[in-house]
Amino acid sequence: MNQTTVALIAPGLAGLPPQAATSIEIYLYDVWRHLPEGVDVRLYARRTVLVRTRGRSARRKLPAALGPGYLAAVLRDIQRSGGTDIVQVDNRPAAIVRVHDALGQPTVLNLHSLTFLQPRSLSADQARQALATAHRIVVNSHYLAAALERQFQDVRGHVDVIYPGVDSTHFHPCSSAVERRARDLLRRSQSGDEPSSGRHRMIVLFVGRIVPRKGLHLVLEALRSLRPQSAFALWVVGHPPQPTTEYGARLFHLAAGLPVRWLGYLRREELPAVYRAADLLVCMSQQPEAFGLVNLEAGASGLPVVGSRAWGIVESVQDGYTGLLVKDYTDPAAIAKALRELGEDSAMRLELGAHAVEWARKSFSWTRSAGQFATLYGRLVGRSARR
Repeated sequence: MNQTTVALIAPGLAGLPPQAATSIEIYLYDVWRHLPEGVDVRLYARRTVLVRTRGRSARRKLPAALGPGYLAAVLRDIQRSGGTDIVQVDNRPAAIVRVHDALGQPTVLNLHSLTFLQPRSLSADQARQALATAHRIVVNSHYLAAALERQFQDVRGHVDVIYPGVDSTHFHPCSSAVERRARDLLRRSQSGDEPSSGRHRMIVLFVGRIVPRKGLHLVLEALRSLRPQSAFALWVVGHPPQPTTEYGARLFHLAAGLPVRWLGYLRREELPAVYRAADLLVCMSQQPEAFGLVNLEAGASGLPVVGSRAWGIVESVQDGYTGLLVKDYTDPAAIAKALRELGEDSAMRLELGAHAVEWARKSFSWTRSAGQFATLYGRLVGRSARR
């Protein structure tokens, strides 16, 4: 069987295997692990290369792949390794022209957002050139595809939507006595929850960057308005805010007197236990989100999501089926209403969580996502061979 060779190029900001807060590396790591037989793949990241050849995996160091010299080191390694049939660049459109000029092979530009196509990163002419150079452009939601096509009409007909996946062996509801004991211990240690005594707080979980666009301040305002406040607790996963900054000071002021736990950044292997110990996830973004991978992680773990009814979030949460989407997502009162509804109706909360698990497993497996990438690579190789 002929093997298709693929080089995946991460942005180069983090190494492998990925850690918390390196979302693109985590994404690519899962694609790399799940690409089917018939695809040999090298995944490049900061100072490292992961290699899968005919099902066998290896990791090797690439010390020069660092900082300004990152892309040059990657391109040299690809050439020294015998080249590749396909090269995919993730979220760095500025690199695609240089990659194509150096290798002359079909290229895939995989965009996780439109951030690096904006004027602060590329001029309009440079952005159009990058998009025209890519043989195919992959985006992670239909929202992002529509936004890209509105801004750059020439890409129409050259964009594929491939949803990200979620690892349901990693993120799943409690499935053993050991996991249930760990959940109860975590709830007691972080929020004083005592299920045996009937004291059960609603654990609201936030996972993400602590910046204004993620809407954490609105979640805190909503929690302040709920009565009794002691019935809810908020766990925040992400780099703790600094009280010396304007936004940090605002968050600490809003959190005063509330049962808030700042859990900080967590390693990838620590996250599933936190999801399992919570009751729901909040994703109250205030600016466009391409998709919302944390919503899939929460859903696979059995948590309903309370999120903004906008952008790509509506593709990662089914309103009324796997969570509740808030139309007036800038209004703390509207957020509080959704939180109260799930807090007071445990049957609804459990039903939404069960639906979320089923939907994540059925529609968002990494095997499915990686298979779609493999199909795309096969089309490009076949098209190149016919030229």
